[in-house]
This record gives sequence, C-alpha cells and structure tokens, in this order.
Amino acid sequence: MNHSGQASMEFVLVLVFMLVIVAAIVLPLGQTLQYALEDVSVTGHISSGINRIESSVSTMTIIPGNSRQDLDFFLPGNTRVLCNSVDNNVGFYFELKTSVFDASGAVPAGCTENGIGSVPAMSCVKYYVFPPSADLRCQGSATDEFVLESGQKGFSQNFRLGSKYAPGIPNVPSYTIDLNVV
Repeated sequence: MNHSGQASMEFVLVLVFMLVIVAAIVLPLGQTLQYALEDVSVTGHISSGINRIESSVSTMTIIPGNSRQDLDFFLPGNTRVLCNSVDNNVGFYFELKTSVFDASGAVPAGCTENGIGSVPAMSCVKYYVFPPSADLRCQGSATDEFVLESGQKGFSQNFRLGSKYAPGIPNVPSYTIDLNVV
C-alpha cells in the first residue's frame, strides 16, 4: 500500500496550523513591541531635551554675567513645545501609542489615557520649571508664549538660551533667560 499522499496531506495540515498560530500570536506581539519601542524613543528625546535645557540654565545661573548657549535637539513627531513666560516653564506635549503604567499600576504623572477602543494611547506633558532666580522670556517677551509643533515626522530644532545678569535687587530674579527658536 502506498500512503505517501496521506503523509503529504498531514504535513500540509500541520504547516497550515503552524502558520495560523504565527499569524494569530506572533504578529500582534510584534506590532505591540514596535509601538513600545517608538514610545521609548519619544520619551528619550523629550527627556534629553529637558536635561539639556536644565543643564544650560544651571550653568548660566552659576556663573555671573551674560551668556548664550545654543541647544540642538530632536523633536519627535506629534510633539508640541510650549514656552510659557507667565508660569516660568517650558512644556513638552507628546503622545504615546501604548498605555504605560508604573509599578503600582497607576498612570504616570503628567499622562492621561485617551485610548479609543482597542487602540491604547496616552497624552503626556513634561515640564521644565525655571528656578525662582531666573525670569523666563519667550522670544524676548515677558507676557507672550509660543508653541512649536513638530508635525508628523519630527525634526531637529535649534533653541538659543540667552541670560542677562542683574545683581543686587532684592526679591527680583537675578537672571533673565530668553528662550528663542533659531
């Protein structure tokens, strides 16, 4: 008796079964992993930008005198930078494609869940608040603010921080720091 046709048919069925498992389990996990990696990249770029501003401001306020520093960092896609001279801060608004939770299961500070249906997403904002000794100006104005939007793909942006030192006036910030988009 010749059973080679039956063995070939069983092999094909096992192969189809394996492909169904791969399609049902592995591919969705790959998509989730891709979103998680993109979110890590976005938060890394935002943290890097905030750290550069913080480091530059710290250096400027330690050394008396006038100074200028140019900062160049990448703004990820769908990011907004808001310079707010009234609140003395710079905010970075960004979207995450996956829901992120801390060790206790709570949503991280500065983030809100806004997922729709089966697509989880979070809107986050991270601020750098200037020290009380520094008076922030946005594009030279003490009352205006500006918003810079990165668009879909993101881009590298140059910011210029300039500081002016005004010593000896009680209860008045001793530095005026101007954040400009160059």
